[in-house]
Amino acid sequence: MGGTQVLAVGERGHEATLANALTSAAYFGLDKEEAAHLMEAMRRRIATRWRTVFAEVGLRKQDLDRLKNSFVEAERADWRAVEPQPS
Repeated sequence: MGGTQVLAVGERGHEATLANALTSAAYFGLDKEEAAHLMEAMRRRIATRWRTVFAEVGLRKQDLDRLKNSFVEAERADWRAVEPQPS
């Protein structure tokens, strides 16, 4: 599951999950299905490219290993099925 962050992103406040961010779709003029589609496209791109992009700009393997926890949510294909955790 994701961690927390300073910026509140949804109904569950600071919970850093895509499911929580989806609860704020209406604030951006999107219905949940449209927002979920956009988020899934972005999630796939990030999940499949973050390591390559960082390696291309010179990050070492040990740095990539340290950063991998920052991309846990992006690598969750089942993120829509995950219920936000109670605060």
